Amino acid sequence: MKLNIVEIASTKQKRLTFDFCEDMDIAELEDPGTVSGSITVSINDGGVKMLGTLACVLELNCDVCLQPYILPLEIDLQEQFVYSRAYTSSLYDCDESDAYTKEKELNPEDFYEVLPDDKNLDVSDIVYQAVIVSLPAFAHCGEACRGIPLKVQAADEPELDDKIDPRWESLKSLFQNKEN
Repeated sequence: MKLNIVEIASTKQKRLTFDFCEDMDIAELEDPGTVSGSITVSINDGGVKMLGTLACVLELNCDVCLQPYILPLEIDLQEQFVYSRAYTSSLYDCDESDAYTKEKELNPEDFYEVLPDDKNLDVSDIVYQAVIVSLPAFAHCGEACRGIPLKVQAADEPELDDKIDPRWESLKSLFQNKEN
């Protein structure tokens, strides 16, 4: 889904609120998940702000027990776009040559992207990025996780005994000498 910023700017409120619902084919997941929610795009003198709340239910594989589990996600979408790179130098109280040498504490409003030259925003790509960033780095199905299943010995398999591999037998004599 693409939005044209020029069309939104021509409206009286300079704002567009819409419902978003799309199947996302996320590379890290086997099955696509449906992402839905409400998004508001507003335009001001500095650029474009996109706010919204999204929800999706994804099926992940637990990194511990390797079993699939369901993960419901709620994502707060907050994106800011500026019209050109010239805006970035006005964010600092110094000339452009010093803009990158001075230290500055970063705030949430300091994270922004430059609008594409064609003034079209790819909402699907922005939502896709928000979902990917919201995925857990370590997928864990919960406290009831059984862990890695241990191999169960079948009835027809011979029982393991404490016999030492003949190739390692000579090492046993080293340890006997140390005990004496």
